[in-house]
Amino acid sequence: MGKPKDGGPSATWEKDVKIIFCDLCLREIELGNRPTTHFNKEGWTNLIKNFF
Repeated sequence: MGKPKDGGPSATWEKDVKIIFCDLCLREIELGNRPTTHFNKEGWTNLIKNFF
């Protein structure tokens, strides 16, 4: 694990896990759950439910 500027640990994700997460994010965007620059509560809830 690397360390970000604040000194805490950073996550290291496998390539296939990153692809799955990005696909889930795109799905939530297509569903309209990112009305501005951030996911809304429903979008985050769906990401958590579908990722885990």
